[in-house]
Amino acid sequence: LSAERTGLYKKLIHNNVFTFIDACFPVCRSIIKKSIWQQLCVAFMREHLCMSPLFHHIPLEFISWLQSQQRFRHKAEPPFLTHLAHYEYSELQIQTAPDLAPNANHPNSAVLITPVQLVCYPYPVHTIGKANVQVKLETTWLIIWRKIDGSAGFAQLSPNIYCLVEQLQS
Repeated sequence: LSAERTGLYKKLIHNNVFTFIDACFPVCRSIIKKSIWQQLCVAFMREHLCMSPLFHHIPLEFISWLQSQQRFRHKAEPPFLTHLAHYEYSELQIQTAPDLAPNANHPNSAVLITPVQLVCYPYPVHTIGKANVQVKLETTWLIIWRKIDGSAGFAQLSPNIYCLVEQLQS
């Protein structure tokens, strides 16, 4: 292939991958300078060996790369970036998860049929946005569920309620 055609293919692949990453992580993208975000995306493509060939798995692969100890880190990257990215991905997970089947062994018991996820972060990631990027370490327990309209609902829990819901799930 000519250098021109190779460059075109490279640009098309980068644009496709960046589109999937940008769509899943809008808050991460909005709180980081555009040039830094692009450097992170390019480093992801350069450094990470994706385990899935499917485009819709790219956001999870990106999180996997963010969690890697050996990855490129920009000096201006916020310390909570990996946790914020996971939080944003959790929204997509809940929105696309299948409904849970009611337990046939307990027909009279209360059951959840909507997907629910419990998450715990060392930062209050649910408060981070363009207007609030200065957050301190603060263990935060959250529950994420799919609302009736298909969107994700989020609520902060106390440690005791988090443990109770965790027990109810099992």
